[in-house]
Amino acid sequence: MLFCEKCGRCRLIWPRVRLVLVFWLDGITGVGEGLRVRFPVTAKLRWAGSELRDFPRFENAWLRRTFVRPSRRPIVIATRNSRLALAQSGAVRDVLQRLHPKVSVELLPVEQGDQLPDQLLHADDGKDLFTRAVEQHLLWERADVAVHSLKDMPTRETPGLVLAAITARADARDALIARGAGTLADLPSGAVVGTASPRRAAQVLAARPDLAIESLRGNIDTRLGAVLSEERFDATLLAMAGLLRGGLPDHTTKPVSIEQMVPSPGQGALAIQCRADDHVTVRRCLSLNNVTASTLCNAERELAAELGGGCHAPVGIYAEAIDGNQMRLRARVLSLDGRQRVDADETGEMKSSRHVVETVLARMNDQGAQAIVKAALADLGERPIAQVDSTGA
Repeated sequence: MLFCEKCGRCRLIWPRVRLVLVFWLDGITGVGEGLRVRFPVTAKLRWAGSELRDFPRFENAWLRRTFVRPSRRPIVIATRNSRLALAQSGAVRDVLQRLHPKVSVELLPVEQGDQLPDQLLHADDGKDLFTRAVEQHLLWERADVAVHSLKDMPTRETPGLVLAAITARADARDALIARGAGTLADLPSGAVVGTASPRRAAQVLAARPDLAIESLRGNIDTRLGAVLSEERFDATLLAMAGLLRGGLPDHTTKPVSIEQMVPSPGQGALAIQCRADDHVTVRRCLSLNNVTASTLCNAERELAAELGGGCHAPVGIYAEAIDGNQMRLRARVLSLDGRQRVDADETGEMKSSRHVVETVLARMNDQGAQAIVKAALADLGERPIAQVDSTGA
């Protein structure tokens, strides 16, 4: 028997003893890489007083089974209570459940930020209101993970939270939803396009200044119904990825080309968000990260941040991988009425994505892009939040 049955003190000190044994075998005798652990010794000592339930992973499988008990703590995923959000979070839940079959993975629907009453967009840092309701559940430790459409995430991270993973990207294009028209060019003069996205509205007006733009906001079903059933609008635009994930592939037959409608930064990808100090959950979610999508989306978001435009600015940025290790970065900045427009297009090595971003940024600033963004955001700051779209589609 390993432990005596008298005072029980040996049970309390054993976690420390076996840590010392591991460090002695690895550091003193120099057994080699087979026993080497991933993190410095000083980082592990913080775990010495615990039951090693959440101890960092050993590279050696035998040591991992012998010295470490994997965490069985449930994973709670906070999500908006909408059709698209539940579908996206459900897909992430299914993947996490397959990766961690002995751990319970649950969804926690929360009140949607887009149900807030009309408020000025700039009031109380308004551009974060759509994600704040979900993020608060992470900060309050009511949930461990939050799933967002990356295009709706602010370019600056919330203090205390971190993006643990960016998933593989779906189709990043926008889809035209219209009655009797297959493209924007087919719409009759004076047709009313419903959208609350400044990016989409500006690009529609740049291509067709004879069209009218009116605010249309809501979930996917609401916007589809406003065009196809209620016929209050002649057309609208929705994200292809949202339609596909929401189980509506029949409405993706009219995609708008990237050249005509540059997507929002991060469009088509999902963001997996965790608390920065929750190392167990961060480690669990790392396997969801797609390296290529993460590199491309981070380049888009970095450029958007440098331009000073958030997720609601009339800015389109799209990066794509070409020829394996090459990337192409396209960006477009417009005034709200579409009359002013600055474009840039640059190709470079994916491992030098920062250089590509800096090149595009310099070209756009030479043409006055930041001034256009600043003027647009100043105008948007006076609009009610109900006129700005942030629903993942």
